[in-house]
Amino acid sequence: MIKLSRYLLIFSFYQVLSLRSIQGSSKGLFLGAKGGNNDENHNHNDVGNFVLYLDGEPAIIDVGVATYTNRTFGKDRYKLWYMQSQWHNLPSINGVMQHEGGQYKAKMYHLNPLQMAVNFNWTLQVLIQLKRMLKIG
Repeated sequence: MIKLSRYLLIFSFYQVLSLRSIQGSSKGLFLGAKGGNNDENHNHNDVGNFVLYLDGEPAIIDVGVATYTNRTFGKDRYKLWYMQSQWHNLPSINGVMQHEGGQYKAKMYHLNPLQMAVNFNWTLQVLIQLKRMLKIG
């Protein structure tokens, strides 16, 4: 569980959230995260992707993408490194990355408004990585 202050913006339908520990300031902690599924328009096989900033400086980033071309939207798009989950802050478990398709999705997230905490229960992969990276629990 990650406890932050009340400065939270969440788009439930898209499963995208933005958390900031100090409203209106780059000081403190900022976390942006994405759930969704791997059958979305403009998909990158990145369910559970997140970025973390501390005092305005990147701590954990997403490398982004190369210039979009016809190949980016072609049948072999997931052979491109920047469309693969291992390049989106996501672990490969036993050498296996996420795959494209609607069955690869965030199953659940939970917001507890009383504690203003976010409990990421998206995928086992994401929980394992968050616990390692943020030293949670």
